[in-house]
Amino acid sequence: MRESAQQLTAFTHVRLIDSNGLADVAFREIDYDPSWSWANGANIDVESVALHEAGQGLSQGHFGNMLLRNGSVWVSPRAVMTSYYDSPLTTLLGTDKGGHCSIWASWPKN
Repeated sequence: MRESAQQLTAFTHVRLIDSNGLADVAFREIDYDPSWSWANGANIDVESVALHEAGQGLSQGHFGNMLLRNGSVWVSPRAVMTSYYDSPLTTLLGTDKGGHCSIWASWPKN
């Protein structure tokens, strides 16, 4: 399942806050598609999706590779921030942490 099927809308308001010339995000809103079953025990784990979307809200993009082999999708590395949901993942793994650190390590100076 691709992420675009999981979220209904994503709204980002961008404005300049400091003098570095880069756009700063003032707020982000993510709405989840009500046509999906988000209940416990459903096909899609809402906690995994919410963790992934929170990462996107913190400016983390997708990474990793997807490969179709024998009718199955293989994702490498296994991480919260890959662009393909295949099973619940509710804990940040090393690649996720590294991605967030590369973005936010110099905050608030970035």
